[in-house]
Amino acid sequence: MTSQIGKIIKKYRKENRYTQFQLAEKIGVSEFYISALETGSRKPGRETLIKLSNEMNIPIEMLLELKTEQNLKYSADELYQKIKALPKRQQQQVLNIIDFIIDELTTK
Repeated sequence: MTSQIGKIIKKYRKENRYTQFQLAEKIGVSEFYISALETGSRKPGRETLIKLSNEMNIPIEMLLELKTEQNLKYSADELYQKIKALPKRQQQQVLNIIDFIIDELTTK
């Protein structure tokens, strides 16, 4: 669990072009703590999880890898944005692949 949280934090931080120091400032912790979270050597406490969730605008369940309806919706929204950014031809290819996978999974 800890390493997954670290991966999510690092991904978010890099996508937003934050340094560890900048993210740390935003949530009121040290940059060393952010580094420890990202490497998985520390686990965030409840307060830090709340602050990270709010700052990163993602559900806490996502950070903890809990499977919830909200988590599924967030993942679907994120996937939609990625597909939408593709050229139309590639969008159709991705949709065809997804349809194929769903058909394969539901026929077994």
